[in-house]
Amino acid sequence: MEDIYQTIQVEKEEGVAWLYLNRPEKKNAMNPTMHKELKQALDLLEEDETVRVLVITGRGDSFCSGLDVIESFVNTYDEPEMFYKALYNVSSIAGWNLKLRYFPKPTIAAVNGYCLAGGFNLLSACDLAIASEKALFGLSEINFAHIPAGGSTWSAAEFLLPKHALYLILTGATIDGKEAARIGLVNQAVPHEQLILKTNELANILKAKHPIALRSAKWNYLLTRRLGADLLNAIQWELAMLHENTFFTKAEWIRVALQKFKAKEFKPGLETYKRDEVKA
Repeated sequence: MEDIYQTIQVEKEEGVAWLYLNRPEKKNAMNPTMHKELKQALDLLEEDETVRVLVITGRGDSFCSGLDVIESFVNTYDEPEMFYKALYNVSSIAGWNLKLRYFPKPTIAAVNGYCLAGGFNLLSACDLAIASEKALFGLSEINFAHIPAGGSTWSAAEFLLPKHALYLILTGATIDGKEAARIGLVNQAVPHEQLILKTNELANILKAKHPIALRSAKWNYLLTRRLGADLLNAIQWELAMLHENTFFTKAEWIRVALQKFKAKEFKPGLETYKRDEVKA
């Protein structure tokens, strides 16, 4: 364990880094220190060549309960300069949010408990998500006469159908892990005691893929999604990413993988070729 942070913890094992939000007494609510430490940790993990997959989860009974509104707003409201800085800090969450969204390695949210309000930003910035069936999700801001902000409304609008997003935004109600999986907020909901096991299984699947191909596939998806109905430009972008991937992998997909396919050593539609003897 890297014990260099106040609000998070990082553990690494066999190519997988586990980043824990570590304010269990506050339900892992995010404060200015956590915002800074998340960005710092992501910078270090991006450069760490031993890390192939990043998992984000929480200590205690929460994944993330959102922003620490007492520390950020209630305690600063009578001090205009401090209140301004708190608002600016929320608006600059992009420091870690965009870093996580475009992180060059696969990311998994392992939602172990409460995922409320600004916790949606952390969840939606991860590529994949597995939730405990006991986890509770909600955009609770309307319950105290507020609105989901700092990217929370965007997260709901981007990843959910309108009726599902507006139900959470307008009612402040919570849904459990099973319902979150049904509406597509997470990939899968599993019994609570199986969350770590299932997350590790998914991480191991990702570890078997070429790390540069994973990066190219991820970034290709992110921009292609932005292009919407512009098929021509989407195809041009895909071709550009294909050439980039071929260059940085030294054409491994042709020189090695497809040669193994030609030799009938594996089935691309059903299996992953073995890379043990191939340098990443």
